[in-house]
Amino acid sequence: MTTEAGFIALLEDLLAPVGPIRVKRMFGGAGIYAEGVMFAIVAGERVYFKTDEAGTAAFEDAGMGPFTYTTKSGTGVLKSFWQVPDLLVDEPDEFAVWATRAVSAARRGHKINQPSLKSADVPQRKPRERLSPSKGHRCKTTSGRRSPRA
Repeated sequence: MTTEAGFIALLEDLLAPVGPIRVKRMFGGAGIYAEGVMFAIVAGERVYFKTDEAGTAAFEDAGMGPFTYTTKSGTGVLKSFWQVPDLLVDEPDEFAVWATRAVSAARRGHKINQPSLKSADVPQRKPRERLSPSKGHRCKTTSGRRSPRA
């Protein structure tokens, strides 16, 4: 099932209140990104928003389920993306509220899964001692080459 360009255009209009978004076509559907994180999946004419444990109840209360996909070995489930109730497409303000929650959940998930590395957090490589094959003595090196002679 492929996602039609007209449906993507409708979603872009509905998501305008969220801020700048980017739509990336993938696997016959699309991923929708904001603030550098993917917060929505579009498959056919269904939209799935990113959620976490705190937001799953709202989707369950609306009778929605998680994103499923077919593989060679069966059906897969992506429990972090849940189908958006169809009636929200007719209620732009409420759609924007759910989308904003999805962006927040995606940002929280991104921070958990992708810790930022600051230069102070990265261990510095120490010179290692190694036996110089030509002289038969140890020298300090950081790149596998002998230290220059003074």
